[in-house]
Amino acid sequence: MVLIRRSALWPTLLVTCLWASGCGEPEATPTSPSTSTASASAPSSSAAAATDTGTPPGKRSPRVPQPQPAPLAVPGIAFISSNPAPGGSTYITDGSGLGDATLTFSVRFGTPIPDAALLVELFDEAGQSCFLGLVEHAIPADRPETITVPRLGWVSRCGVFPIHLATIKATLLSFGSPLGSSPRTDYFVQSFPIGYTIDRYPPPPNGPPALPVITDLFWRTALPVGGAPPISGDPVNISCRVAESDGAAVTVKLTLAWDGFAPIVKSQAFPAGASSSSEGAVMDFGFPRQRAPIVPGFPHAVLSCEAVNSRGDATYQMTEIGTN
Repeated sequence: MVLIRRSALWPTLLVTCLWASGCGEPEATPTSPSTSTASASAPSSSAAAATDTGTPPGKRSPRVPQPQPAPLAVPGIAFISSNPAPGGSTYITDGSGLGDATLTFSVRFGTPIPDAALLVELFDEAGQSCFLGLVEHAIPADRPETITVPRLGWVSRCGVFPIHLATIKATLLSFGSPLGSSPRTDYFVQSFPIGYTIDRYPPPPNGPPALPVITDLFWRTALPVGGAPPISGDPVNISCRVAESDGAAVTVKLTLAWDGFAPIVKSQAFPAGASSSSEGAVMDFGFPRQRAPIVPGFPHAVLSCEAVNSRGDATYQMTEIGTN
């Protein structure tokens, strides 16, 4: 998962969740830190009320002007706007998150927080945390600050697509200065309705029929050695990427045949739109990684990838791992 933020806070993001008893829980109420006596008034969430954009399934909702609430007059967190608008739809980009989605908030606190950050989580209807965004932003004393979260990383596999996101949870927090020098402190936690629908891939383009193309058949030895060729027992990363300009549904099959061992075969069906997306229809062996067998000398394998689209058009590519 790739998380875009305004500074190098990502190494502490997992620590954020480990340190926070409330991380990953949609239920939230305004709280005060142990270092402050300020308390939050619950902001109005009317700006986040779900609206019907009339967007067909699988489409990205158009940008819709949204009402702009007045800046916060009291300490707290208020939802300002989002793209797509509440009740809208979008899709996963580059396999890592909602790269084109943005969420904007107004944040106010009674005393300055120079090392503040805003953590945003999106929950599905079952209360599972699905997407996460984190932005560092210093908060001045008793003055509303507008904070935009420019990207939401995909942190878990929430059910079957399309995913229906029900709630945003926004947390104003800090890690101390220098970064990570003290346990996480939560200043305010506030939840808002959002009503998003998330598809895995964008819809296919309306283009002429095309043929599937294998754009990358990849293998690389992972730790502990790295590089090539693998030695006995080395974990090996393997993937195959298929593209098709018309976005037809494709089935991708990987076959790994180590010399002297039965072939390992794995296949996956991808819906329409995957092959024409920016990431393509990418299949790998997942976890646990495949490991080179324990044999005298260097292991050797034949790796092949086959892709067949919904019309029966097929393509095939093979390569070798190690040397004979």
